[in-house]
Amino acid sequence: MIWSSRRGFCFIHIPKTGGTTVTAAYEPHMLFDDVVLGGTLLGEALQSRYRDRFGVHKHSGARAVMSAAGPEAFAAAFSFALLRHPVDRMTSLYRWLRGSPKSSHPLHAPALALDFGDFVRLARDHFPTQAAHVKAADGRIAVTRLYRFEDLTQAWAEVSARLGIEATLGHRNASRDAPVEVSAAARAAVEAVYAEDLALHRAIPPLQG
Repeated sequence: MIWSSRRGFCFIHIPKTGGTTVTAAYEPHMLFDDVVLGGTLLGEALQSRYRDRFGVHKHSGARAVMSAAGPEAFAAAFSFALLRHPVDRMTSLYRWLRGSPKSSHPLHAPALALDFGDFVRLARDHFPTQAAHVKAADGRIAVTRLYRFEDLTQAWAEVSARLGIEATLGHRNASRDAPVEVSAAARAAVEAVYAEDLALHRAIPPLQG
């Protein structure tokens, strides 16, 4: 999560949607009073303090940030988030967990022990929807701009131009490239559980490169 009062923007970092890449690109340009949580060495060091004091962390959604910063301040800021096709997001989580030798994530052990189809059945209880991250308490979409993960490069170019910075976009926290076999049943299960995410993702117009 990034909050910048002086630049008037907020980045909502949804898990497995390229947020670590965005955070790492922004951090060299951060201002003295910016808040950057997770995604970098500095962000990880700050995260526990902000979690304890203000109830926000790396993957805090719009509702939590609104509570910490104030609804008026959040509404006045340009906020953005990246959304990913739910099947691609789930396979990314699965690959990442299987490629992590040690993890405290509640799905780590299941990812190592189960094939993707069985893993999907457990994941819904520990992997919140993307929609939940961008909604306010009343259920409306509270984030100013939603971008597709597939348009990350173009999206970041648009955002960085808006912020008046020249920030190079690298590639961080990538999942292992080992293919994941996704059966028709597993795909249908993911799309059913994350139907709202799928609808949101499909509604975002692609950016032109």
